[in-house]
Amino acid sequence: MKKIIILMIAVGLAFPNLVRAQVTDSNVRSVVQIQIFDKNWNLQEWGSGVYTDLSILTNYHVAEKIIKYPNDYKAVICHKASTYESLKCDFLADAYHNLGLAVTVPAKYNEQLDIAILHINYKLADGKWQSIANIPISDTMLQFDSIKFSTYGYDLGDSSNINDEVKTLGFPDYANGNMNYAKGFITRLDYSYKGLPTIVTNAQISFGSSGGAAFDKKGKFIGLTSAGIRDQNIGYTLEGYVIPVATINFWYKYAFGEETYDWHGIEITKGGDNAQEDVQKSVICMLGSGGGTYDKATDNCVNKIDTTDNTNNSTPNTGNNTSNTDSVTTTSKPKSTKTCPQYPPSSYSFKIIKQSPYPETLYPGERANVWIEVKNTGKATWYKDCINAIKLGSGSKFGTSSQHRDYISEFYDYDSWLSGNRAITMLHDEIRPGWHTRFEFMIRAPKDPGIYKAYFTPVTEEITWMQDLGIYWQIEVKNEASSNPVNNSPSSKNITNTPSVTKPQSGTNITVS
Repeated sequence: MKKIIILMIAVGLAFPNLVRAQVTDSNVRSVVQIQIFDKNWNLQEWGSGVYTDLSILTNYHVAEKIIKYPNDYKAVICHKASTYESLKCDFLADAYHNLGLAVTVPAKYNEQLDIAILHINYKLADGKWQSIANIPISDTMLQFDSIKFSTYGYDLGDSSNINDEVKTLGFPDYANGNMNYAKGFITRLDYSYKGLPTIVTNAQISFGSSGGAAFDKKGKFIGLTSAGIRDQNIGYTLEGYVIPVATINFWYKYAFGEETYDWHGIEITKGGDNAQEDVQKSVICMLGSGGGTYDKATDNCVNKIDTTDNTNNSTPNTGNNTSNTDSVTTTSKPKSTKTCPQYPPSSYSFKIIKQSPYPETLYPGERANVWIEVKNTGKATWYKDCINAIKLGSGSKFGTSSQHRDYISEFYDYDSWLSGNRAITMLHDEIRPGWHTRFEFMIRAPKDPGIYKAYFTPVTEEITWMQDLGIYWQIEVKNEASSNPVNNSPSSKNITNTPSVTKPQSGTNITVS
């Protein structure tokens, strides 16, 4: 009886008109249905997608036919203007942006991560499919609400923790072609693929939901619905998988070396005869040049986007730093000679988000992997590969007198560390204020038995050490002949450790939705 009740509740959520208190119109306008037709206009299948600046973010398995056989299949994009509006199917998406331009921008996709981006190229106007390059771009944009997922950074955010509420929007099979709202909670996190996070939820995700959106309780986008674990006896999805925005950004930035498309300050000015034309030129410039910007004053397309971070109030230094801060020295391997924007020392600060647990007992020379996740709470953008790179340095005021900054660490791993006093650079190439990153590295157990506690502090090379929070890892080193090692380190304030993540049980059937 209990299983029947659960199933009835889940199906009962599938209404043609969504309850306005559950999801906003903005959420609705950001989610689309993708209908896949063959060349003879026979409907083959459908899925869901998320709108992002003239492109559709979806699962690879939803877009696979369009990507592999672009001449044989068409993708019709259907959308709703609000929770109570009917579905309109008046856009076409392809694997290539053409816009009537000689230069095309190919679709981005990753089959293993199950992520893909299709490009909107045509709109149904006066009964004909017309290139969106020939119609006002603003008319297209105003029918959607764009999810600018590049602004979310590379972490799970503050609302993607276990037991947090999840709301999903998509077009599952049981909703009979209607947009469906499902509510649930994050039950666990999974890191089974290359350490990249996947959100697992008990919200109902079924066939046709793939590529839809998952939102937190405040309506913030947190990821793509992708797959579900189905109980074959009752035909009900027990768990759903969500590809979080952190993984999406990691894939796009580091697989292809570029940011996701955003508008770089382009605005639609209401009123004025040339507003739509300016927006259209800006869009064509951006897409046709692979990410350029339109200079209205000169009526030219500037191909190179200025990636300098100007979103804070700090003024970059134009010369060498002369402030009265702790000196920064290093015995590192050859440094980068790349020049990046420099900011005053006070612009660099961080907050600890998570830290890996201490390793098990190690034997002399044995290695273990550790990491710490931090948030950029300052006003300066952090860079990985430049003269002023952000690194994890050795030492802290919380250590012994010999554990001063830049000391040669007890955990120095000569096979992987940058030097004896620099464990690693940050994981990502660029971390803007508010974004998260990780320092992940190997530690090597000292040769002598004992209990060791080694300290670390983030450092901006050639500029300043960041605040000293007493970050440390503690390990017990012992050999087979000794079970009572000597304590070689003082005590210090402990940092809360993150519990290990439970992975799916083996043998579970996962059905792609």
